[in-house]
Amino acid sequence: MRKILPLIMLLLIISFAGLAQQTITGRVTDAATRETLPSATVRIFGTTTGTVTDIEGNYSIRTTSADDFLEFSYVGYTTQKVKAGLLNVINISLTQDAKTIEGVIVTAIGIKAEKKSLGYAAQEVGGSELGNSKTGNIVNALSSKVAGLEVISSAGTPGASASITIRGRSSLRASGNSPLFVVDGVPIDNSYDGSYVYDYSNRAIDLNSDDIESVSVLKGAAAAALYGIRAANGAILVTTKSGKAKGGASKSITFKTSVGFDQVNKLPERQSMYSQGSGGIYSSTSNASWGALIDTLRFDGSTNDLKDRNGRIVGMSDPTATDMRVNAYPVDNFFQTAMTSNTYLSMSGNNDNGSYIFSLGHLDQSGIVPFSHFWRTNVKIAGDSKLSNKLRISGSANYSNSLNNLTQKGSNLSAVMVGLMRNTPTFDLTNGSDDPANDPSAYMYPDGTQRNYYSQYDNPYWSINRNKARAEVNRIIGNTQVDYNILPWLNAMYRVGIDYYGEKRNSFFDNNSSDTPNGYVTANTYFFTGINSDLLLSAEKKLTDDLKLNVSVGHNYYVKETYYNYQRGDSLILPNFYDLSNTAVTSGDDSKSAYKIAGAFYDIKLSYKGVLYFNTTGRNDWSSTLAKGNNSFFYPSFNASFIFSEALNIDRGKVFNYGKIRASWAEVGNDADPYSLRNYFAAITGGINGQTAFATERTVGNENLMPETTRSSEFGFDLRFFNNKIGLDFAVYQSKSIGQIVPVPVAYSTGYEYMILNAGVITNKGIEAQLFITPVAQKGFNWDMMFNFTKNRNMVESLPEGVPLLDFQTTGVSSTRSVAIEGQPYGVLYGSRYLRNESGDILVGDNGYPLVDVTAGVIGDPNPDFMLGFRNTFSYKGIQLTFLFDIRQGGDVYNGTKNVMTSLGTSKNTENRDEDFIFPGKNINTGLPNDVVVKRDARYYSAQGGLAGLSEAAIEDGSYVRLRELSLSYSLPPKWMGKTPFKGINLGINTRNLLLWTKYSGIDPETNLSGVSNSLGRDYFNMPNTKSVEFSLQLSL
Repeated sequence: MRKILPLIMLLLIISFAGLAQQTITGRVTDAATRETLPSATVRIFGTTTGTVTDIEGNYSIRTTSADDFLEFSYVGYTTQKVKAGLLNVINISLTQDAKTIEGVIVTAIGIKAEKKSLGYAAQEVGGSELGNSKTGNIVNALSSKVAGLEVISSAGTPGASASITIRGRSSLRASGNSPLFVVDGVPIDNSYDGSYVYDYSNRAIDLNSDDIESVSVLKGAAAAALYGIRAANGAILVTTKSGKAKGGASKSITFKTSVGFDQVNKLPERQSMYSQGSGGIYSSTSNASWGALIDTLRFDGSTNDLKDRNGRIVGMSDPTATDMRVNAYPVDNFFQTAMTSNTYLSMSGNNDNGSYIFSLGHLDQSGIVPFSHFWRTNVKIAGDSKLSNKLRISGSANYSNSLNNLTQKGSNLSAVMVGLMRNTPTFDLTNGSDDPANDPSAYMYPDGTQRNYYSQYDNPYWSINRNKARAEVNRIIGNTQVDYNILPWLNAMYRVGIDYYGEKRNSFFDNNSSDTPNGYVTANTYFFTGINSDLLLSAEKKLTDDLKLNVSVGHNYYVKETYYNYQRGDSLILPNFYDLSNTAVTSGDDSKSAYKIAGAFYDIKLSYKGVLYFNTTGRNDWSSTLAKGNNSFFYPSFNASFIFSEALNIDRGKVFNYGKIRASWAEVGNDADPYSLRNYFAAITGGINGQTAFATERTVGNENLMPETTRSSEFGFDLRFFNNKIGLDFAVYQSKSIGQIVPVPVAYSTGYEYMILNAGVITNKGIEAQLFITPVAQKGFNWDMMFNFTKNRNMVESLPEGVPLLDFQTTGVSSTRSVAIEGQPYGVLYGSRYLRNESGDILVGDNGYPLVDVTAGVIGDPNPDFMLGFRNTFSYKGIQLTFLFDIRQGGDVYNGTKNVMTSLGTSKNTENRDEDFIFPGKNINTGLPNDVVVKRDARYYSAQGGLAGLSEAAIEDGSYVRLRELSLSYSLPPKWMGKTPFKGINLGINTRNLLLWTKYSGIDPETNLSGVSNSLGRDYFNMPNTKSVEFSLQLSL
């Protein structure tokens, strides 16, 4: 069915009846000066078919129907639409309008506002920009496109999670830093529930970017204040496509199809000179690769060796040695070229009384790891109807089904990257097989036990065949809205929306797996239901000829319920049968959670002569997770903007066109997680003396909890120059979050481990800038540039008294953690470190080895110094070339992968093991510079720590410059359509992560072991990222 779906869609398009065509010519001019406007855009509304005017302002375009509408647009001018009818010549005069300089943007509660009236920062990304990203996760599609927005992808595997934060992190809780996602006015869940074994998706992955019209990013507290608690970290407002169009009835069909290919973009370098063993001697039982030189080894040609079809490995002087040389095994051969196909069909129409849209999309994405795969099918239907001059109803329903064959992340001994990177160069993981992923002899002996180089690490081919996980999600996001014009100046809106999904997760580890030698099976289900209700009354009145008042008051009610059922069976009985009934010991549990919040809010706007704007909002929330008396809280905001270029009658000639300053102040908050107020009982695993038993949980509740509070302020300006060909939007902001709701460690003598308290202060201070430049706009050629700059300082100002640090999620490796420490940047890296003197010099022992401090400490800061996105777009007639550079300066990464590989002798940097080396430091006894010559062999590295090595030695700069996106598209001229039914045909090629420049020695530094969490900057056998190329075709009717 998946293979024939694109064919069915294409047949639907071909069956669409063609209509009569005509060629329309004309000229586009400035209404005031009568000067021609070169490079103005002329397109058939609702399609991609279009052209641009030449140096004389002339154009020619072919339409397919008299019902088509031509849309004329030019930077800084009001867009016009004209019905084609039977006209052959249409001349248009466009009018300059200050409003078009900034346009309209969707703000809180779905209210549209002129950008120039906003006193806070908000940025919009168009659907076409998201589509060019060619990524299945909308969060990744936003990367480097919005100032103040940080996106970190956990891996390059299909369905991988991605974290998103706006203007830093303001909460110490794992669930407290993600912005609110809103789709067509309905708040949706974007939670992440990964495990230490698998990286499950964040739920924004269920959205289809082809369905999206635009995304508005509300950055500051003032921007998101109307959403109250849920938008304490900003909001991402997603507006999906509709069938609405201005200017009369129309119909359109769009068909898109693409196929792409992905490859690994970067892997850690491995040494290929030395064999398995120690002390320069080969050994087939060692877990390390400090053995003999590989070019001194040979196979003995025996046929009874189970580890290798070529025989046993012996020294070249061994009497049994043959002429068959031993070669280093290239682990990168494990990864495959992945393939992605994406198909999309939409049909829409409208008239004066309503509109409709139906869309169907299917994404099929294989992974670089064999058998990893992600499928997603999306179906959307939406429409609106004008029942009378006062009453209009609308609604939408978005259904998605996704299926994910997951890959293990680097946090357990059975992980793919653990088996690959720790594997010795002299062990062939494939056993000479041409198809090792499907050939059991590559990873398994005849008796069913695992074939691996060392018993504690799984062969990656075993992992992908015998340790599997799958997740399936069915989701529906929908809303119904009623709009009623009570009076010419008074409007009422009621909207109810639902976000529901059910997820099934199944996983198993086979017997003989390193992480769980007896094997296990899990079967989990999770259900999420969120219902949101908004009632809004909006009034608009002119108080005087110059003064206009807009007032909105409303009520919001939101309820969320979750249900989780967990079943696990340990110790498989029969081989190759992965079912709970085939396990010796079973256990399970289930849990429910309920959350409610009610809010009342107001939004008051005053505008004076369209140049001075003042806005204040207020919201009072009542939360179910806080005790009575503490569960009601009010959040105000104030913002203002001043268009000084118009108010002061500044000569807006060819040099300076527009100037605006803005300022805002707001307070928002964050309530507690459900069930944080009281003490609860939990079952004791295994019971007591064979009897079911319960004990109080290890965390003490607190009925006196208050909501977290964040106060923020912002100042900015917006300038336009040279007929709007240069624009600068600049903002400086600060925020302070107090009363952090955190579990604080308590003395074990209390019988507990943690107590939930309001304690801790987090601050964010930063600057943002957006620079827009159009260097060339003439003779049909346009060149547009856009820069997004972000610099943020995220600090932990204070923690609860007596608490030196708070740990974040420590998945994978506990020796190096991301923590909160008073007076330090958020999420600093904490672990073992060199011993230093008061001057900061590393101290060295008499043996020439650096010494290790007995106490752990701060060893790195994972936060970047700044981030910069740089986009160039070139267009000439129907050709468009776009490329986006993503620059991240600073931000440390703990390269735990390299540390372990170094300890085991598999890292490239251990090929110098026989060279003399003097460690740069001071002798601990003499204070003089160290001059003892050593070899960087196994003893040298083991002296600095165990297998994971010294944490500080693994800290690297995670800076990078990458070509994030490169796309080239061509829209065929309308005259080529001839008598076909097509209005437009577009061909394209898109790439992602094609080039990467970085000094980081591991995988792509855009990675995070803990997925979507507060734990930052750790790479411990993480899955690599990918580079991709995709070819696309779009047809419009």
